[in-house]
Amino acid sequence: MRKYLRETFIESTFGGSAFGHAGEFLQGVIGDKDGLHRILISLPAPELHSNATFKVSGGRELTIIPQWKQKSLKAFQLAWLHFSSTAPRGTLSIQSNIPVSRGMGSSTADCVAAIRAAALFWNCELPQEQIAMLAHRAECFSDATMVEDRLVVFQHCEGRIHEYLEGAIPNLQLLVVEPKVGRRTIDTDLLVRPKYSEAEIRQFSECLVRFRHAVATNDLREIACIARISARINHKYHPKQRAVEIERIAAESNALGVAVAHSGDIQILLFHPASLDEKVLHEVGSKLEKIDMRCWRRLSTVFKPKAVLPASRTNGQTATGHRTETRKAAALL
Repeated sequence: MRKYLRETFIESTFGGSAFGHAGEFLQGVIGDKDGLHRILISLPAPELHSNATFKVSGGRELTIIPQWKQKSLKAFQLAWLHFSSTAPRGTLSIQSNIPVSRGMGSSTADCVAAIRAAALFWNCELPQEQIAMLAHRAECFSDATMVEDRLVVFQHCEGRIHEYLEGAIPNLQLLVVEPKVGRRTIDTDLLVRPKYSEAEIRQFSECLVRFRHAVATNDLREIACIARISARINHKYHPKQRAVEIERIAAESNALGVAVAHSGDIQILLFHPASLDEKVLHEVGSKLEKIDMRCWRRLSTVFKPKAVLPASRTNGQTATGHRTETRKAAALL
């Protein structure tokens, strides 16, 4: 452990990072021996990421840039207290390319990045389960952006990893679709949670069984089918603009299916990597234009070298922040 002394660290920096996501494959309610749990399985989007940098400055109280990211500040403080009772002094800076309040995990990614920056200062790794708990305490409702190496079933209202899914992250190309006008930002903390019927809860459980097998066997079409079922159920509670037309465009464009961000206004067309070329992009764009929608961005579910990749152990149990520390003066005591 490091002793946090003003004389020890002078203008040192410690960084952490985390991915965002592009909506959900599945979001609903399932039951187990402990009762009913709200769960989600997110679509990874490693090209979307948040970076947190903690710059030590002796004699200062902890501040954050930008100032409105108070959840990230709280997450950093909670992580710091996990290691020490001393108060952190310095500046925490958050930089992110994840759209805010659109259902793409911006808030949780910021919190996870901040937690990893705090852990890096103390030269420690935190288990993914611990990071999930700290992020949940900082923002009440969170998602599974602390897990980068596999898909997980995540209890977003409890901040718990329900299950690690066996199998690699499915390799999909994503077209993120949004309204041309009237785009809505949604405060997740104020979102009314759906009151699913018993039949819908049974359907979610059946979908989870199917989804497990689909991920284990890399069945992309079945994975997309589950996403479509989830989107249709949740459309009853949080309707998306032009949902029927977008499903039609997906079918006409040889997409595997459509997913949605259940806490945002985006919809996502899912493609096999070999099926999405410039011609298809142009055709989809033209059809979206006619219904006052547009493609916001093309993304991938798998890591590309240009994205900022947080280091993580391959056993799914622990993860650390992207190590970007630069020291002008530091000592291990």
